[in-house]
Amino acid sequence: MTMDQMAKKISKLNSSTLDMYQAFYNLAMIDEMPTSISEVVATKYNDQAFLDIGSAILLLKNELNQLISTFNLYHLVDIEGNKASGLNFWLPNKIGIEELSGEYEAQLKQIEDAINKMNEIMILSGLLERK
Repeated sequence: MTMDQMAKKISKLNSSTLDMYQAFYNLAMIDEMPTSISEVVATKYNDQAFLDIGSAILLLKNELNQLISTFNLYHLVDIEGNKASGLNFWLPNKIGIEELSGEYEAQLKQIEDAINKMNEIMILSGLLERK
């Protein structure tokens, strides 16, 4: 996955997270909305771009974990009774762009899977409609 693809993936995942927050906010289940993560622009394949991608991933995980706390507060579960679980924070300990890129892709996949599960829980609970 290229830097630009990662940046677009982060934006898409952030949008999905904000949709869930908006549903809770519209039903007065939360009092305030988080701010959107600044769009990551990775036009160059350099150290700063990797730092920006990593920071955006950490911010997204933080917002997602806060959202998971809201899920658990309202006892929202999937069809099998499983609740959404939090995501671990991490600091990449990789040397080299290939290894770091692979680590970021794995983290984005973990976030995407969690968001998909949470979306399904919200649809089952009648809080969101299927798109």
